[in-house]
Amino acid sequence: MEEDLVARLVADAGVSAIVDEAVSWFERNRDDALPAVVLQKVSPGREYSHDGPDGLDGPRVQFDCLGRTMDEAAALKRAVLACMEQGATVGDTVFHIAFLEGENWISQGEQDGGEALFQLSLDFIFYHEET
Repeated sequence: MEEDLVARLVADAGVSAIVDEAVSWFERNRDDALPAVVLQKVSPGREYSHDGPDGLDGPRVQFDCLGRTMDEAAALKRAVLACMEQGATVGDTVFHIAFLEGENWISQGEQDGGEALFQLSLDFIFYHEET
């Protein structure tokens, strides 16, 4: 799912128009391109029946939309929201419609060189199945 989620965001016209290919899991180096999306799994969302895993997982994933300005981060948020609120099949993963569960602005202050960094974090829960 992790690789397919990155591929999904990079292939989305609205997201890629803003970030090009700057989508990664867990961290972004200070000298990496901006704007960018950084992903982090908050909970696995593994679903079970009495027979074991049912094959339909619903993790909570944090999408950090990073930009040089508030407007840039907000535009990226809108593009990510439009992408994730529709179903898609990418690679070996069937993504169902995502549900926005949380949204939070985080001040990152000035980075090296005095450039500001704005972060808008979105928490999505989305069900997916591996094919």
